[in-house]
Amino acid sequence: MLSKRILRWLALAGLLVNSAVRLLSGCASILANRIVTPPNADGPQTTPSTRAELIERMGLQPGSIETNTGDLAFLKMPAKPMTIGLTAQFATSRDGVQSAEIQMTFDPDSTRAPYSTPAGTVISLHGFGLEKESMPGYASMFADAGFDVYMVDLPGHGESSGEFITYGLRESQAIATLIETLRGQQVAEPLIVFGVSFGAATAIRAAAISKDVDAVLAMQPFENPLEVIPNFRHRAPAYLRWAISEYTMEKAIAKAERKAGFDFEQARIRPLLDNYDTPTLLMHSAQDLLVPVGQSETLATTTAPVSELLVDPDGMGHQSFPVDVGQRCHEMLPWLAETLDIDLLGDPCTQIVTFDEIRESDQNI
Repeated sequence: MLSKRILRWLALAGLLVNSAVRLLSGCASILANRIVTPPNADGPQTTPSTRAELIERMGLQPGSIETNTGDLAFLKMPAKPMTIGLTAQFATSRDGVQSAEIQMTFDPDSTRAPYSTPAGTVISLHGFGLEKESMPGYASMFADAGFDVYMVDLPGHGESSGEFITYGLRESQAIATLIETLRGQQVAEPLIVFGVSFGAATAIRAAAISKDVDAVLAMQPFENPLEVIPNFRHRAPAYLRWAISEYTMEKAIAKAERKAGFDFEQARIRPLLDNYDTPTLLMHSAQDLLVPVGQSETLATTTAPVSELLVDPDGMGHQSFPVDVGQRCHEMLPWLAETLDIDLLGDPCTQIVTFDEIRESDQNI
């Protein structure tokens, strides 16, 4: 017969197990919400005053269209000479959380004559959890090269409508609608879609759906979101990572699918690429742990020979890689000029881009 002491210990153990199960279940629910709840669920991310200042200073033109996800907001930057500068300093805490101090300058350049005719049109798509106002550095680069640029808020981000994040599934349909709308307005050709990370995956899907894109520039795209989402554990503080086990992630992903009403397998890009014929430049860091370079390698293999993959071996992390606008400029603009046989109007790659410090500990983020 069990003693009262043993019974008390068993009861306490049962209580602890029950509490742990409830904790992990709650953790899965929180993760599920983080996976599919859009960042603008509580309202636009950028304050109206900041947006107004950006619009006035850079001569941007606000607009929106109706899509399958609701209103899709954008800011148009007309082709014009621009000045671009960047200073960035990166650091990583002992918990592995990356921080960056970035100073960027991008202003119209009145010392050069305005452009009379655009060299083409670029649709610019931001990364996960960001917004169109995070892209003026690249927009300025393209505008200086002679392109009209549409900086877009992906569904559920910034000023765009959207109840859930679906990792390119519904977002690409919205961008395909924008492509169709711009084509109907006879915007300057060629029409190019440029995206970073989540935006890059959406760009490739949109090109595959619409069949009306002249080229895609895809920086750090994912082919399969199910292989990427668990890597978000790297961004959690160390004291929380113990609770985010593989089982917890699987449970969270299942809850996220039910909440948003879609299947993550449907968000894979590869099934769309059997007849993909859009020239595509893929850019990735070999040291990216959040979206590993294997995601781009899969896409490059599937879309060959119309795609080209450029891999940076020098240890730039997922958040650092896009910040190096100067290096990415030297990769993208010459490729566009040669692939599409177009003459660029400016030379933004000559702008000074300076990194004050990139510490080694930043390499694996």
